[in-house]
Amino acid sequence: MLLKIFSPNILTSLRIILLIPCLYLLFNNQFIYSFIIALFAVSTDFLDGYLARKYNLITRFGSILDPIADKVLIISLLTCFYLLNLIPIWFILLSNMRDILQLLSIPILLLYKKINFKVKPKIIPKWATAIKFIIVLICFSLCIFKSYQISDLYFLPILVVSALLEIYILVTFIPRFILIYRKKHDTFE
Repeated sequence: MLLKIFSPNILTSLRIILLIPCLYLLFNNQFIYSFIIALFAVSTDFLDGYLARKYNLITRFGSILDPIADKVLIISLLTCFYLLNLIPIWFILLSNMRDILQLLSIPILLLYKKINFKVKPKIIPKWATAIKFIIVLICFSLCIFKSYQISDLYFLPILVVSALLEIYILVTFIPRFILIYRKKHDTFE
């Protein structure tokens, strides 16, 4: 019974729903409460994957919804932190470009081309997402502790590493998308 309540797909959906109160609180300077909700939302990312693998609850719907939820969460939070002047525009443009291109590929392939593709993320995109979550954590701590002065010595290298990973992923994603679009491959890796 408990597993049905906390099924991976429900947890993934919850991650998207939690964005509403998280962003509302963030823009109303309730940084600690927003952080707690964001932390819970991020934890559902790890928990849904764990439950899906452990109890063999991996579904096609879940394998598509999970990266959508991750991207919506990351795009929303990073854009908010940009609007709060915590993240530079070059980082937001690069990061959001990758995520938006990947999000747009889903309806193009599923609805327009009617292609059933698979999503099997490799380690580099997982690391890229983890680093983005670290950037979100840093931004929340800057808000909570009211230290809006970002030390380039510490923060800039993290942004650069994340940006380099984003570039690598874009360079590998676009050719793979073209192959899947042309029906010469069936898996995003």
